[in-house]
Amino acid sequence: LLSLRSEEPDFFAPGCLSELTPLQRDALLAAFRQGYYEYPRKSDVKKLARKMKVPRTTLAEHLRKAEAKIMPLLLGEYA
Repeated sequence: LLSLRSEEPDFFAPGCLSELTPLQRDALLAAFRQGYYEYPRKSDVKKLARKMKVPRTTLAEHLRKAEAKIMPLLLGEYA
């Protein structure tokens, strides 16, 4: 954490969504738009899955994989 404080991270990662499958991208964008990443959360996986008409476990897996692909792109040099 000390090294993050001393540097100004640039979190702009153009094209990071292109690394995702269409289902991962749709899940991530839906989650973002519905407030899943806000605090407190405005939505949860169960509500998102119902809205997207997919099983909850499927949506959770798409989100997990999308997050796992994007985080290294955003934080790779800082991790």
